[in-house]
This record gives sequence, structure tokens and C-alpha cells, in this order.
Amino acid sequence: MIESSQTTYPVSWPLVRWSSVFALLLFAVLAFLPASLYELVLKRQSGGSAELIVPLLPRFFGGLSLLAAIVALASWFVGDKADHLLWRSATQLIKSSHKPERRRSFWCETVLWGLVCSAIVLAFDWPAIVWGYFESDDFNLLIDNRTLDFPEVMYATMNDHVYPLGRILIRVFHWMFGTQAVAYNLLAVGMLISLVWAGCLYLRQARVSRLGTLVFAFLLVGWTLWGELTSGEYILLMHESLMTAALLIGWTTLRFRATNFRLYYALTSLLVGYACFINISGFWVACAAIVFLTCDIVGNSESNPIRRLGQHWSHFLAIGLPMFVAIAFYFHAYHQPNGPQFLSAAGPQRGPMGLILQWFYTITTSLISVPIATPPPSRRFWIA
Repeated sequence: MIESSQTTYPVSWPLVRWSSVFALLLFAVLAFLPASLYELVLKRQSGGSAELIVPLLPRFFGGLSLLAAIVALASWFVGDKADHLLWRSATQLIKSSHKPERRRSFWCETVLWGLVCSAIVLAFDWPAIVWGYFESDDFNLLIDNRTLDFPEVMYATMNDHVYPLGRILIRVFHWMFGTQAVAYNLLAVGMLISLVWAGCLYLRQARVSRLGTLVFAFLLVGWTLWGELTSGEYILLMHESLMTAALLIGWTTLRFRATNFRLYYALTSLLVGYACFINISGFWVACAAIVFLTCDIVGNSESNPIRRLGQHWSHFLAIGLPMFVAIAFYFHAYHQPNGPQFLSAAGPQRGPMGLILQWFYTITTSLISVPIATPPPSRRFWIA
């Protein structure tokens, strides 16, 4: 028993204590560096940004050094318990469990990832709640909402696109909050949290480790431009929600395979309908849902894949039904009297048949390219 307890923690020196002391010294040195050195490193072109940033750096690094001092003092009193706690947390984070899940543990982890994603997004983009602003097409959305009646505003176009659900959302917010940007900023930050949360749920359901999922969340928020959507040009939130719907559709497909719970059919159908009606570009989410479901059925089937595809006709129906309803709506929208023609701003006029051909090309080329990425056991159907 003593040997096992000694081998659970591989580092023989006090990791937390010395790391916090090192961080304290590093931040203290950075806090007392001369401002001219920071200006030399940060100055670009006219140097306007450096003039704003450099005066804030001593206070910033001073705060970090104070935080490191508190951690060092606390870990010195706790002793080796801090190192063991860190090691146990890291082990639990990296470990990927393949045990049969319990419903309670599943929902607890789902809620926990929501809280983690909220904390990450707010840590990076909380200023957008106060400093967000309207920009370019946002004003056109508000003008249309003021000048057009409710049924008519659903058919209004912007750059050839019809946004039925998006127009309804803007109308509700305009009725409740007027032009108070803070409400729209909260919506923008909330939709970014939903995007990151959907990605984490999908990766965890695909058995990616907790550490890998956490790295994904940090990279998505910190190293991509999704956070830019939280500060103005709120029309882009409709495109952001398409990515959220696509990730959740992948999650529902994997959840159905794990639980065989048909409620995920209805959830898939709602997500496809939401994507198709939030913006006409959402039809690509429906195409992605068909490709993902087909690859999942074929790649994980032990029996005849053709038979498995036939057995899942109801899942394909759940995807196709909202697509056809959306097609009927957009056909009606683009045939309004004195209304714009379909894709008229994109060049030569293309009718619905051109869109159907693009769907066909997207789905077939995606399915044909599947054998390149699939392992040999799953490739037998495609090359037989």
C-alpha cells in the first residue's frame, strides 16, 4: 500500500511551491522593467496602441505577482498535498473513460462543460458585454424591423439572403430592449458560449479526452476569430449559429448510437430546421448531417451497411422533412411580387435546380472522399 501511494505521484520535488515562486519572481521582474523596453517591443507604425498598452503593464504584472505570492504562500502551508491534488486533477483530466455511462453522470458532465465554456468565453470576451456596438448591416436589420410589418419582414432580403428566424429574433429583441446594445451583447456572448459548448459535447461524445476537449475550448476562444463576433456586426451571429447547429447534430447522432433513444431524432430535426430557417445558408448544415449520419452508420456497422442505411430511414426522414419545408418557404419567399430573384446578386440567375445540384455535388463528393480517412476495417463497404 505504501509503494502504491509513493508511485502515484512521479515528481520528487515540490512542483507547485517552486513553480509559484518562479512565477512570483518572473512577474515581479516584468513589473519593474522600464517602459522604454516595452515600447521598443510593442511599437508598430505610429505607436498608438503601444501608448495605450505600456502604462497598463506594470499594474497588470504587479497583480499577477501578487496572485503568485498568494498561491506560493498557500501551497507552502499545505505542503505536498498541493502537488498530489494537482497530479490527481491532471490524471482525471487526461483519462478517457469507456465505462457505461449513467444518466446522472452524463447530465452532470454536460452541465459542467457548460460552466467551463462560460468561464473561458467570459475570461476572454467579457469586455464585449459593455463595449459591444452596432455596425454596418446591423443598422439595416433595425431599419427593416422598424419599417416593415411582421409577416413582411420575414421575407426581406439582405445580400440575396432571407433570414426568417433571424428577423424574428431581432424583432423580439428590438421590442424588448430597443437599441440598448448591452442586450445584444449578452446574446452575442451567449451564442459564442453555445458554440464552444456544442464543440465540447461533440468531442466528449466522440471519446476525446477531457484534456483534449479543454485544449480545443481554449484554442477556439483564444486563437480564432469567433470572439470578434461578440463586438458588433451581429448579423454574423446567424452564421455562427449554423456551426453550433452542425456540432450539435453530430452530437445527437453519436448520442443516438450510444443510447438508441429516439428523442434524438426529434432534436436532429429541430436543429436542421433551425439551421435552414435562420439563414438560407443553413442548408449546408442539413447536407453535413446527411453525410455525418451515413458515415457513422457505414463506419460502425458489423452487418450489411446497405441494410443498416435502410433501417435508419426514420433518421434520414428527420433530416429531410425540415429541409423540404424550408425549400417550400424559400420558394415562396423568392417569388414574392416585386421581390428579389434567387441568387440574383451572385451573377447569372440560378434557380432551385442549381441549388439542388450543389447539394448533390456536396453530399456525393463528401461520401466518396470518406475512404481516404477511414481505417481499413471500415473501408470494406467502399472498396468491395
